[in-house]
Amino acid sequence: MKSQEQNYDVHRRLVIGFHIVTLGLIVFSLVLGVIELISGKPIPARILEFTMSVVLVLLFVYIRSFATSNQDRIIRCEENFRCYRLTGKELDPRLTRDQVIALRFASDKEFEDLAKKAIQENLTQDQIKRLIKDWRPDFHRV
Repeated sequence: MKSQEQNYDVHRRLVIGFHIVTLGLIVFSLVLGVIELISGKPIPARILEFTMSVVLVLLFVYIRSFATSNQDRIIRCEENFRCYRLTGKELDPRLTRDQVIALRFASDKEFEDLAKKAIQENLTQDQIKRLIKDWRPDFHRV
C-alpha cells in the first residue's frame, strides 16, 4: 500500500515498464516489421516478423482489456457490498459500469448522494470524480 494521498489529479497510475517501455518496443517492432515487409520481396522471414509484431500488439491490447474487465467486475461486487452495508440496499441497476467505477473513490458519507445524483443527472465517470470532496484512495487498480 502506498501512503501518499490520492485525489482526482493523481489517481491515474502509469507503470513505466508496461505502458511506456513495453508498448514502445512493440510499436518499434511493428514499424520495423512493416518496413521489412514493404522494403523488398516478401520472404517468409519478413512475413513472420510482421506477423509476430501484429501478434504482440494484439497481446498488449487484450491482456490489458482482460485485466481491466476483471477489475471492473471486482469493483462492482465490492461497491455493491459497500452500498448494501451503507444503505441496506444493493446498487441501483441504473448505475453504469463507469459510474460505479468512479463511485469507488467517494467516501462513505458521499456515496449514496453521489450515486443518486449520478443516476438523476446521467453523470460521466469524470464528472463523478470531480464532485468527490472526500477522496477514498484505490491503489490496487493499474
